[in-house]
Amino acid sequence: MAMIAMTAILFASCEDTFDELITDFQCVDVLEGHRGSVWSVCWSPDGKYIASGSYDKDIVIWNASNGQKVRTLYEYYESVYDVAWSPDGNYLACGYGYDENIILYNPNNGTLLDTLKYDYYNAYSLAWSPDGEYLASAYTDGHIVLWDSDTKEKVKTLEGDWTSIYSLAWSPDGRYLASGLSNDNVVIWDVNSGQKVKTLKGHSSDVNSVCWSPDGKYLASGSADATVIIWNVNNGEREQIMDHGYYDVYSVAWSPDGKYLASGNSNSIITLWDSDTGENLQELEVTDGRGILSLSWSPNGKYLLSGSEDGSICIWSED
Repeated sequence: MAMIAMTAILFASCEDTFDELITDFQCVDVLEGHRGSVWSVCWSPDGKYIASGSYDKDIVIWNASNGQKVRTLYEYYESVYDVAWSPDGNYLACGYGYDENIILYNPNNGTLLDTLKYDYYNAYSLAWSPDGEYLASAYTDGHIVLWDSDTKEKVKTLEGDWTSIYSLAWSPDGRYLASGLSNDNVVIWDVNSGQKVKTLKGHSSDVNSVCWSPDGKYLASGSADATVIIWNVNNGEREQIMDHGYYDVYSVAWSPDGKYLASGNSNSIITLWDSDTGENLQELEVTDGRGILSLSWSPNGKYLLSGSEDGSICIWSED
């Protein structure tokens, strides 16, 4: 995707699209500095810092309270597709869409700690297990590799079917991994056995993003078919189908309290859904932001972070 230069007029507009709002999220800060699409954003476990990875090849650590850059990591010169903070806060894992390597940084001082090397396939998605024992990485060959966080060695490979995996998410109890695939399916894996336990079929195009509900009973998926589906994990049935019209869904994120499901589409819109009813509660627009490529809720659930194709990062809050 081509780099898009930022200008002042591209920064987030916080105007909603409803006369009467059910929720009232507003843009409270815009983080400026990336020169290309922001593919991934995430919070530190304590909520004090934000990490972002971009097409411009930069990884930036931000102070969440004032929106200022803390440091920029330049050690590796490829576009950054995913960043993931370890649960203990000691590692920032970074995946590069045009490279098979995963880089581990010390986010506190920017030191490059280690490089995790896979064969010849690109790593699109990363996810730490809830206990921080493993880092999971998904590749364009359809395989998922589990890395030991202490030894940095491969401990298990979940054998896929040569279909690109675009998104990964651990279940809250750490027993399962969900993956969103380019063949329109969502696959749930049993981590201990390394076997597929469910294949969820219902989308008609690439599944770009998956996330679990905080109680682990449901799974949300966002697709290039312009829909968000909430699945009942127990029986594999579709509980809710939410429509984004004509626009691809790039990202989904469940709030920590389970109340909201946020989704970002290719037309600069973030939609907040009632996760129980599927009701559209509010739409947030990033003016000329192109696609909303990444979403992340703060650990306390008070803030929603968005990374956009225009290079902007917005922090949203009801306060």
